Amino acid sequence: MSIPNGVVLFDSVLNYNRVANREGLIVTVRIGIGYDVPWRRVHELLRDAAQKTHAIVPAPSPTVWELSLDDYAVTYELRAVTDELTRLGAIRAELHRSVLDAFNQAGVEIMTPSVYSLRDGSATAIPAEYDPPVGTPARLRIELELIQRAMRGQGGSRQP
Repeated sequence: MSIPNGVVLFDSVLNYNRVANREGLIVTVRIGIGYDVPWRRVHELLRDAAQKTHAIVPAPSPTVWELSLDDYAVTYELRAVTDELTRLGAIRAELHRSVLDAFNQAGVEIMTPSVYSLRDGSATAIPAEYDPPVGTPARLRIELELIQRAMRGQGGSRQP
């Protein structure tokens, strides 16, 4: 391995192999979950997903953090420890699959604002294999008669 002189002189160099063998290495997953889902439920689902991932060590136990309160969702971060640095990519992928399975089985949609602006938000995006989803999909109802009456009262007989 080659490390430039400027890095050695002006920055710290961390040997992840040594740290991972002694303390383990943190694997993270960030997801956005709607405000309609209680944070305690999100914590439970994320911790369960971490425990079902093979190379995640039981101690220290996985932790969940609320990173931000966004317009459409709360951004959570799961932090779990592995001691298998050489399989980090595979472990991260398995952890992502475990998270997807846990939330889909619970009927909780992992969302982002762009999903709701590009699709009909009246039903969840949970795969059909997890049918039936928990809860009832929200419905959007527009009262055209009320809108028409309101518009007539504001300037004649214009139609919407």
